[in-house]
Amino acid sequence: MSHIRRSCPFEAFIWKDVDINDRAGKVHITRGLYRVRIMSDEHGKRLGAYLASIDIPGEPTIGLTQAQYELLDGTRSFERR
Repeated sequence: MSHIRRSCPFEAFIWKDVDINDRAGKVHITRGLYRVRIMSDEHGKRLGAYLASIDIPGEPTIGLTQAQYELLDGTRSFERR
């Protein structure tokens, strides 16, 4: 059975709204401050990430595949804090 591990959360600021399009679909992420958790399997392989808004309490958590997270992390709009 596979166990999913979560990294220690870190904060990231997204400077402008971002649309990520890939095979998994389209994800829209609104500008703001987020708490980010990277998910990995028991072997350390990254599976994706969860982004929870800090600016807007109650906003649904955004789940990203690893490919989507890499696209987001590669944009100029994404800044780790």
